[in-house]
Order: sequence, then structure tokens, then C-alpha cells
Amino acid sequence: RTDVDWSVVVDVIHRSGLKSGAWATLKWTQSLFDSPVDSAMLRELAPSRARQRYLLAWVAAGPASLYERSPLLVRGAFSLALQDHPRDAARAIVGLMRAQFGLWTLHS
Repeated sequence: RTDVDWSVVVDVIHRSGLKSGAWATLKWTQSLFDSPVDSAMLRELAPSRARQRYLLAWVAAGPASLYERSPLLVRGAFSLALQDHPRDAARAIVGLMRAQFGLWTLHS
């Protein structure tokens, strides 16, 4: 068994722009499996309080089961909230539009 240097993990998450997604994933894991998660790490990764409340509402609703009924809603309303930066959200919107409607595709 190898010990994990969680400060390195948190640093990589920060630099990758994945804080909100990592935080939501940890909270979701906690809710599903009652998993222990280091509270200091959760604080370090936590998005704004408003975003926390929004994401926790989604986690409580069960995004996987909601996705079965309304994938576009989950992709738009939940997935976009996981993005740390506006440019990442914009890139996700373009990907969503391509996947859903075939828009903004490049033709050679």
C-alpha cells in the first residue's frame, strides 16, 4: 500500500480546473457510501457557497437517475456547474451543441 500525498492531489486538481467537479464527486461518494473524506481537503476544493448549495441539491436528487429521464437537463444544468472557469463552461457548451444538434462542426 502506498501513502497518498493529498496536498499534491489537491494541487493537481487546482491546476487542472477540476475543483468543483472533484468536490461534488467527493460529496456524492460520501452520500452514496458514507465514505470518509478529509474535511480539510473538502474545504480546499470547495466552490463558492452558492455553487455548493446548487451542486448539493443535484447530488441529493441523484444526477445519474435524472440523466436517464432528461440527459440534456443534466448536461446543461448540472455539468456546466461543475466547470471552474467560464472558458471551460463555454467549451462544454460547444461540445454539448455538437453532440446534441450537430452544431459548430468544422468541415474540411
